[in-house]
Amino acid sequence: MDQLKWRSSYETGIREMDEQDQHLFSLINTMYRVIRRKEEPPPGPVPVLGFRP
Repeated sequence: MDQLKWRSSYETGIREMDEQDQHLFSLINTMYRVIRRKEEPPPGPVPVLGFRP
């Protein structure tokens, strides 16, 4: 179960910003699962807001 759930009420109407915000929700939920539930992190680098190493 996710800690944070995206809701349509959070949308700004700016597509790129809404996509970035949804991605942040996903990253936060992944961090929560890894830290609190001691799950393995996803393999490889995790892209942050479209930036890749």
